[in-house]
Formats: sequence, structure tokens, C-alpha cells
Amino acid sequence: MSWRTRFSQATAHWEDLGGFPGAIKGGDPLATFISQLLPLPLVAPILFYLASREGRAVHLAMSWGVGVLVLQYIWLKHLQRDELPRPTLVQNFISGTVALTTYVLPILWLPVMSLVAMNLALVAAAGHKKSTAFHLLCAAAVAYNGVELASGSLLDSWIWIVMLPILTGTAVSTVTSHVEWQERQLGTSLEVAGATAWDMDSASRVLSVLGAPVAGVAEGDKLNDLIHPDDRRPTEVQPGATFEYRITNRNDGWVWIRETVEAGVTAGAVIRSGVSDITAKKEADALTERMARVDQLTERPNRSAHIEEAEQWERRAEGHLLLLDLDGFKRVNDSVGHSVGDEVLRVVAKRFANVDGVEQLARLGGDEFAALVHGDKNRAGDVAEALMACTAEPLVLEGIVVSVGTSIGFAGFEPGASADEIRRRADVALSHAKQGSTRLVRYDESLERTSQRRIAMAKRLPAALAQGEIIVYHQPKMDLQTGTITGSEALVRWQHPEEGLVPPGDFLDLVVLGGHITTLTRVVLQTALADVANAVRTGHDWAVAVNIDGRNLREPGFANTIMNELERAGLTPRNLVIELTEEALVDEDPVVDQTLLDLSTAGFRLSVDDFGTGFSSLAYLGRLPVTEIKLDRALIFDITTSERNRAIVESTLKLASELGMTVVAEGIEDAETLELLAELGCPSAQGYHIARPMPYNDFVEWETGRAMSASVDG
Repeated sequence: MSWRTRFSQATAHWEDLGGFPGAIKGGDPLATFISQLLPLPLVAPILFYLASREGRAVHLAMSWGVGVLVLQYIWLKHLQRDELPRPTLVQNFISGTVALTTYVLPILWLPVMSLVAMNLALVAAAGHKKSTAFHLLCAAAVAYNGVELASGSLLDSWIWIVMLPILTGTAVSTVTSHVEWQERQLGTSLEVAGATAWDMDSASRVLSVLGAPVAGVAEGDKLNDLIHPDDRRPTEVQPGATFEYRITNRNDGWVWIRETVEAGVTAGAVIRSGVSDITAKKEADALTERMARVDQLTERPNRSAHIEEAEQWERRAEGHLLLLDLDGFKRVNDSVGHSVGDEVLRVVAKRFANVDGVEQLARLGGDEFAALVHGDKNRAGDVAEALMACTAEPLVLEGIVVSVGTSIGFAGFEPGASADEIRRRADVALSHAKQGSTRLVRYDESLERTSQRRIAMAKRLPAALAQGEIIVYHQPKMDLQTGTITGSEALVRWQHPEEGLVPPGDFLDLVVLGGHITTLTRVVLQTALADVANAVRTGHDWAVAVNIDGRNLREPGFANTIMNELERAGLTPRNLVIELTEEALVDEDPVVDQTLLDLSTAGFRLSVDDFGTGFSSLAYLGRLPVTEIKLDRALIFDITTSERNRAIVESTLKLASELGMTVVAEGIEDAETLELLAELGCPSAQGYHIARPMPYNDFVEWETGRAMSASVDG
């Protein structure tokens, strides 16, 4: 019997036996089985290629297809014997399988054709040329079989037995292949963009790395073993969660990572996360944080960092807050420049920070610092004295000798008092330290009365300037060779309606802080010139010395202002001496120099007050048209006992004489000093021994009485 005859007999017709496929009349089971294996060699090369490429899915499909053929062969053998086997479990399974392949599968033609078309679209989109060709073959076969079904023929039913499992397997493998293709495309896109994605299992083991590598993390690494001990990554994560942590770069360094679990990507135990290296951002944030909390000049904590730390001390209610201010620092900036001033701050800050007992040394701004110190008030006082000692010796910076001092006010933390309140108290103490003879003051409640007084004075000051409460006292200046009074120095006082006569040391700093210096200078100048005008009208040849602040000298047209006031009073420049501080002269300021030149050209005498202290320099004596110097009392008060100071005074007198300048000695408090100055050739003097400052009317009365006594004695 030929193969064609056997195949025709095997598929000629089926009979229904109790719902199961009937016996084949005269059929040859072996011929049927072999004929149904014929399609396999035709697609074998493609199947083996897919098996090697796609793996397990195709192997399972091929095994299932061949298994169905074997089961059908066994069933046909039973039918050949014209006997129906007993319906055992195995035989029922076999007969059911044959029924499925014979009667049910043709009904699924349309879904199968749709599946083939979908698979064809997928593999074509994925760029799998060989898979596309195979699916085209399958599509043609299924389409042909559809025609056979439409004609009522089951001639090609064997196609279903092999084709459906193969299509099922290739569908799975094609989708898998397409996903892998998408993964490769994603990896390429991420790598080009410099981004990374990790697939991990529930144990945080990296299954795959897509895109640019980060910190050398590779497939198989267990992420938890690479994370910094101080950081933590949760073991259970949810889509959309974001974590930041450090992982080792395997070179004794750490890389900051930001991991974002992608929403909807978790599949079973596999987690996909987008990963980025944020080390540069973290370093930038740390730098920003440092800049926000650290003073860039001294590299000490700044005001913000100090406030945070002080709030911690507030909760413990223990220790002391010290506020430090450098005395004379402004003169450093004005005289030798801000570069030297900056170096002073750096050096002093380092010395302060190294003092034993200082827990935190912060720069609050300018020349003001804050220190936090543990212990009681005695301990705080000891530390404060050690801090003051840091500036006791002059600093030598860039070849320049610079002297600054330190004033300190401190207050203790206590229950119920905020850090702001403790800082305010320390500031009150510091204010008293800068005003008084002592440079170290501890806060107590008695200081509050003085502080409240100063606040009230500052509020009233504008009205005092406008309502005539600012008055002028005169201290006589005497010619030491003739004993006559040649003039006076105008000294400001405040006739307060409640407190009485207030000395200048109690309010001059408030004038400066309030920006009233120009108004004060105008009031004092007008009052002093009015007094001199009255004296001149009564026959006194009198000149008054008025102190002019350096800020006034920088005002445009200030020389004209002086001359206008003088003209209004009916006086000449010989009736006014302009007294200046060394601080206003030592720094070369073109505006100041021009103002002084204009005043000198107009005939005014220029006098340097407090000569011999602060920033004395011979340079400005040669640069500026100075006509008089006033020796500070610090050089005068002990010349009768100090050979050194006596030599300084003698040298200064000689220098002034050679420069064509006159000299006035200040602070004469005894006859012995007055006589010695006269012997040394000092031209003029003033001080309590001669006369105390007094109002104009008292001065005229005193001077008249003194003149009368001199004439009687003569």
C-alpha cells in the first residue's frame, strides 16, 4: 500500500462512538502517524534556530506537538483492531486530546489567525527578519487551512496538531524577544543620556544594568553590601519611592546615588529603578550649606550657625555667651587698608578659637565675635580674660605693626531665658564694656537701667538738637610764657530736662549711630562762634577751637559751610581754630585733603587733637597744612617723673618748632607739670589746674576776674 493510499484511508472519515472519535475503517495507523510527521522536516531548521535563540518556549511547543501525534497514533492502533478500549483515565485523556485536535481546533481558526497576524506585527516591529519569514509561512498555512475548513474538508487537520503549539511557543518567545529588544533599546537610550536603570530582586541583588554604569555596580552585585554603613535602603519598596544613599566605588570612595522605583515596573520579585549619580549635587549642596553656615573670611561659624548652636545651649540652660568686639579695628581699616584689616580678623579669630574653654567661636559680622563657654561665671570670666590677652600684644602683619584691643560682655544661660534674650543681655554688657574703663563686663540687672537710659536718650536726641538742649562749655587756653588767656576750646554738653547736665561721653556715640553728626557740628559751631562774637564786641581778642569730625570733612562744600557760618557771626578766620583727630588725617583721602587745603588757604588754623596716641604719623604733618598740635594728657600727666615721656615731649616741641607749628599741652592738673612745660618751652596749655570747662558767661566772668587780679598783682 502506497503512502498516499495509507494517508487517504487514515483521513477518509471519522465515526462518532459515544462522543469520541470513531474507528477508521481500514486505516493504517503507522501511515497516518508518518504522514502527519511530514511537515516537521520542512520547518525543522527554523524551529531549531528559534530554539537556540528563544529557548524554553519553543522546546515546550515542539514537545507538545509531537506528543499529540504519538497519542493519536496509539488511539488509531486501537481503532484498527475494531475494538473500543475500556474507558480508563489514560484512554479518556487520549480520546479527549484527539477530539480537541479534530473537532474543537477548527473553531479557533479566526483567533489563531489573529494571533499569527499579531505575532507577525510584533516580530516585524522588532526587526527579526527570520522570525518574520517564519510567521509569514505560518500565516499562509493557517489561511490555506481556513479555505479547507470553509469547504468542509478536514484533509489538513494535521496542520492544527503541529501548528498551534508551535505558534503558541513562538508567540511567547517572540514577545520575550521583543521585550529584550526594547530592553536593549532602552539601555542604549539611557547610556546616551548618561542615565542608568537597575533590575533587582527582592534581596536587592542586581539582575541587569541598563545604560551608563554607576560606581561600577554590575550584574550579580548585592546592593546592600555596597551601601554606606550610615545609610539605609528599605528592603520593601513601592513604585514611585525615591531613596538617596552612598555606595562604594571600590576605590575607598563613596558615590551618592538617587534611586527611584519606577511605577508599574515591579513584576513579581523583580524591581526596576532609575538610578542617577548625584555626588556632584551633594557636594554642591554641602558647599552651599558650608557657605551658609561658615564665615568665608575667618572660616569660623557665622551668625546663623551661632544662633542654631545657642538655641541648643538655651535648652540645656547652662554655660555663658560672650560677645567680643575689637577696639580700634576701624582705624586699622582706615589707616592701612582693608587687606590688612581682613588679615587682622583672620589672625585674631584663630587665636580666639584656640583659647582653652571656648566651645564655639563664631564671627557675627564686622569685628564682632561670639564665644560659647561651659561652666559658671568664674570660669566664663577666666576664659574672657584669656580672650582679651589674645590682643594684648601688637600684631605684625605684612611688615606693619597693628594694635587692637578686645572688649567683652557676657551673660549666663538660665531656665526660662531664650537665646535671643541672653544675647541681648551680653550685648548690654558689651556696650558698657566699650564705654567704661574696664573692657570686661558681666551682665547684671543694674546694667538694664543704664541701657534703658541710653535708649531714651537716643530717642530724644533729635528734639534736643532742635530745641537748644545742646550747649557749649569753654575751657581756657593759656599762653605759658605770658600767662594770658588766648582763647578756649568749645566742649559740648547736653542740658537734659530730666537728668541735668550730661557729659559728651554719654551721648556722642548715640549722635554718630543716629546719623546726627552733621547737625551736632552745626549747632556747636554756631553756638561757639556766637560766644566769640560777643567776646570780641566787649574788647576780648579771643579765638575758639571747635572739634570737627572726619565725616564732616568728607561732606561736599564743607569749607564753604564754615566760612558762611563765620561770616554770619561777623568774625574772621583768626577767631576759629579747626581741631581734627588723627584718625581723620592719617588716611589719604582726596576729599578731606582738599577741604583742609581750602580752609588753610582761607586763613583758618588747623590743629591736631590728641597727638601722641592712636595712629600718630609724621607723614600727614608733611602732607597737610597743620599749624598746631595738641599733646594728649597721656604724654603729659607723668612728665615730672617719667624721663621717657619727658624726652618725647621735648622732641615733639623741637619738631613742631622746626616745622613752624605751635603746641598746646592738654590735661594739666598740677602746678609742677605746668611749670615744667613752661621750662621746656611749651607755648600753650589747658587743663583743670588752669580752669575747668564752663558756660560762656562764667568764662567771661572768670577771665575778667583773673585779669583784674593780674593787674592788681602787677
